[in-house]
Amino acid sequence: MVKRMRLALALVLALGLNAPALAHARSPCQDGALGRQLILICIPPQWNGQLVVYAHGYVAPQQPLALPVGELTIDGQFVPDKLLALGFAFATSSYSKNGYAIEQAGHDLNALVDYFNHLDVHFVNLSSVFF
Repeated sequence: MVKRMRLALALVLALGLNAPALAHARSPCQDGALGRQLILICIPPQWNGQLVVYAHGYVAPQQPLALPVGELTIDGQFVPDKLLALGFAFATSSYSKNGYAIEQAGHDLNALVDYFNHLDVHFVNLSSVFF
């Protein structure tokens, strides 16, 4: 068990993810950074093998980078929680820059999906690895 945790932590550090715990401590979500973009990844305990990626819209260039949590909360309900209840994993990104960043957004979302695909969700307990 300890060997798996060390291997998982080494994998996370090798991929450059610094992930402090997300405020949604009850949910299976973790936030962090992947390169210059901020990311949010949620994996339910009964994952069905499918990933839903949310691509947010325009953010003014003078605004700080931030996860689109406000866009994902409707009437106090965190929308990814509904997807998690159905067994879907969820991921989103701030993108590494704001403004009209269509090309950058595509690169950042592809990097996010690549990162997700390298997670071994069958052996890595994300809440144990990220602190």
